[in-house]
Amino acid sequence: MAVTLTATLVSAGTPQPVQLVLTGIPAGTRFVIEGTADAGASVWPVPGGIGVADSGQTVRVDNRSALNRSVTYRATVAGVTHTAAPVTIAHPGRVVLQSLDGQIVAPVRLHDNDDPRELDLRSHATTVPGRSRPPARVAPAGYGSGALEVTTTGAATAALRDLLLSGLPIVVRTDGTAPLERAVDLALPQRAPYSLATVREYGDSRRWVISFLFVDDPEPSAVLAAWTNADFNAAMAARTNAGFNALFAGSTNLQFNTYDWGQLLP
Repeated sequence: MAVTLTATLVSAGTPQPVQLVLTGIPAGTRFVIEGTADAGASVWPVPGGIGVADSGQTVRVDNRSALNRSVTYRATVAGVTHTAAPVTIAHPGRVVLQSLDGQIVAPVRLHDNDDPRELDLRSHATTVPGRSRPPARVAPAGYGSGALEVTTTGAATAALRDLLLSGLPIVVRTDGTAPLERAVDLALPQRAPYSLATVREYGDSRRWVISFLFVDDPEPSAVLAAWTNADFNAAMAARTNAGFNALFAGSTNLQFNTYDWGQLLP
């Protein structure tokens, strides 16, 4: 059976997540699934995208993709890369900040603050009396820190406050026109002063300056679901067992597992 990777938008939220189905790999085979944009210049890991297949079909959900441009997913299996047909995650804004699980999303207006960055240079030298040159301890540098300056209003202000109060890294997603180095990144907030916006184009606005550290996913093996049990219950609330059976008559397990329950929600 040939290895294939498919990417499909599902109606589970805004921005829409992408459902990825990797088929044709034997159980016990290691795989790596990543999202890419800008001809490979931007690459991000899919949640739970590094693992070992437990069957011939592996389903993953990515809620951290770049916005409003062509996104191509790739899966590496046994040293061979397989790609899915490109998809585009349409969104009215240029930037969103969200939780790792995608349950909290804050649309923000990004201000051009020259995207300040400071690399974490970890090498250091120690002065030793009697030596003309200090001995050095060298170590690879880190991506370090940066700062975002954004404006929120209404529900977005409450959402951003919840994101910051969680203490967890936040996902920064952009559409490629924002003055940021990467289309998608993970940032761990360190400081977040905010005040009423000086120019209140959107009414009762708040202007934030969020200082952060660049970090990796603290739970890279966590697999996300596009749908919750509550979504399933809501979709089936008005249907009988006979109606359920008729809906999925002739369907495979994979078709059931990847069904877009949003089509049935009231």
